[in-house]
Amino acid sequence: MRTATGIVHHETVELPDGSMAVDFVVQGGTRRVALRWDPVRGRAEVRMPSAQALRQARRFLSHQAQWLMRARRRRPAGALFPALVPDAVIPVLDRPTRLKVVAGRAKGGLVDGDTGPELHVPLPQGADFRARTIRVLSALALAQLAPAVARHAAALDVQVGRITVRDVTSLWGSCSRAGNLSFCWRLVLAPPWIVDYLAAHEVAHRREMNHSPAFWAHVERLAPRTREARAWLRRHGGYLMQAGRSAIEGEGTP
Repeated sequence: MRTATGIVHHETVELPDGSMAVDFVVQGGTRRVALRWDPVRGRAEVRMPSAQALRQARRFLSHQAQWLMRARRRRPAGALFPALVPDAVIPVLDRPTRLKVVAGRAKGGLVDGDTGPELHVPLPQGADFRARTIRVLSALALAQLAPAVARHAAALDVQVGRITVRDVTSLWGSCSRAGNLSFCWRLVLAPPWIVDYLAAHEVAHRREMNHSPAFWAHVERLAPRTREARAWLRRHGGYLMQAGRSAIEGEGTP
C-alpha cells in the first residue's frame, strides 16, 4: 500500500448491473474525495487526499452506484480511438482527417489533400510523432477557441484573461477566478458547434462561478444548442478522451 501520491487499493464493487473494478488513489493537493470513470479500461477511480480517507472514499462510492452505471453504459462498445500514427484517420472538427508526416521545418496544420482533409505534422529527426501531432492539434484548437471566446465575452460584457490549451484528461475546460480559461486539446476532434459550446460554457463562468440556473441561462443564450451539446459530449466524450493517451484518467463533461 502506497500512502504518498499513487494507487492505494484495488477493489471490485458489485452494482445492480454487474461488478466493476475500482482504483482508490491518493491525489496530492486534493482536498476532497472525487470520482472519475475510465472509459477505455472500464474501471472507476476514486481520488482522495490521503490514505486515511479510504473509509470515507468507500462510503462516497457506495452513494454513486447510479452515476457509475450510467457512465459505464456510455462507454463506446468496442470503440477505441485510433493511435496517433502516420496515415491514421481521426476526426478533426468532425471531418475524417489523415495524419501526414511533413519535413521537419515545414508548417504543420490542417490542409485539403487530394483525397480529403489532412493534418500535416512536422517531424524533425528523432521527434515523437504522437507528441508532435498533439502539438499541432493544440494549436488548431486554440485557433478555433480564441475568436469564439472573444465573441462570447463581448456578448456577456465580461473580460477574460489568458486562453491556454492543455493535455488534460478530466475536464473539457476550466475558468479560474482571475479569468484565465483552459481547455483540453481533444475538443478539436469534436464538431465546431461543440467547440463553440465549450467556449461559451467557460466564458459564462465569468458571470457565475457555479452551475446554477443563472449560469445555464447565460450559456444557453450564448450557445442555443447547449442541451444538444451536453448530450453529444455524454455520448461521444469518452471516445474522444482516449485520443493520444496510453492511460486514461477519466472523463468529465461541464
